[in-house]
Amino acid sequence: MRGMKTSRAIGEIDEKFIEEAAPGKRITVKVFPWKATAIAACLALVICIGTMAVMFGKSEFETADETSSSSQQSSTLDSSESKAEQSSAADSKSDSKTDSSSDSSTVTPDDSSKPDIAKEATWAEMSSSERFNELKQSYNFGKRITFHSRNAEISKEKTGAMLYNTCVEGYDFRTETTHHALADVYSINGISTSTAVAVVLIDDPRIDELYSSCGGDYVKIRERLGISDEGGKYIVYINPAFEANDLYSFAMALGLKTEASYPNAYRTEENGKTVSYSGIDRSSVWDLLFANGANDPAVSDPDGFLTKGEHKTLISLSVDCESIGSKGLSITLTEDGYLVTNLLSSARVYNIGKVKTERFVNYVLANGSGKQIDTDSTESSQAAA
Repeated sequence: MRGMKTSRAIGEIDEKFIEEAAPGKRITVKVFPWKATAIAACLALVICIGTMAVMFGKSEFETADETSSSSQQSSTLDSSESKAEQSSAADSKSDSKTDSSSDSSTVTPDDSSKPDIAKEATWAEMSSSERFNELKQSYNFGKRITFHSRNAEISKEKTGAMLYNTCVEGYDFRTETTHHALADVYSINGISTSTAVAVVLIDDPRIDELYSSCGGDYVKIRERLGISDEGGKYIVYINPAFEANDLYSFAMALGLKTEASYPNAYRTEENGKTVSYSGIDRSSVWDLLFANGANDPAVSDPDGFLTKGEHKTLISLSVDCESIGSKGLSITLTEDGYLVTNLLSSARVYNIGKVKTERFVNYVLANGSGKQIDTDSTESSQAAA
């Protein structure tokens, strides 16, 4: 294009400029038809490009048609195969139903009696303490304790004075509905009120209707219900977040000195067999483990401690304590001198030292009545838990 412009410029020079450059001599300059030549070249190029476009376009259209045809054929084949598979699956399903009807033990996806799926209890099937399993204490010096139901009943003789009345909430996940009940809260003899309380629930469906109109006021709701007498089951609610800085304070708060019993101790011998020891005296347990426990500090992060390293068990005690709803829970002594317990549902660890640990083990071996048990037995399984 640049050469064409230059030629065009030269071809269009005026004759008078040439005469001025060489006077006296006339030179005739022929003007070449560059414009026409350029136009002709452009037309030829356009025609060439158009022809090529038509040719290539036709080829592409033919290829596309072939591809489309191939895809349609493939789709038709796939569709046919899919229909055949669906038909086969339907026949198989029909056969399965036939087999199922002939064999009543066959478990189907809609069978509610599946052995590997636990059936969740409905709201109507739950006990009152299962429905209302949390109790939030009124604020006390800026703190608020949340107690959790142990679903364990305690005798009235073990309860003390009434502490307070309150309304409690429960949530039905099936219907996504919040329900309400009234709660009378009592102390438990020999147990710290920061550790556990006894609760009598008044679970009446009319409470839900009265809760809003009475502003959640316990007294007004109870008056509207017309309930004046006391009664009902006393259910233990514990504070799983309770903490004590030393073992002695922990044992006193849980009433281990007067309320606990220790049905069995379990120890694994060198031959791998587990021996159960009965006849463990409560006062001896207190004297050997808890009486001087003020010198046994708590481990600040029990969960982290238990997940780091290996803490071999030397002996385990099963613990029953009605006052805190404990039955079959445990106290474990480790080879490296720690006491581990789950009496409040969450782990507590205290550093009691190797000397105290060995002294207690020697007491059990010397005074307990030992019996080798099958490690697969129910008794052993409970001890391990």
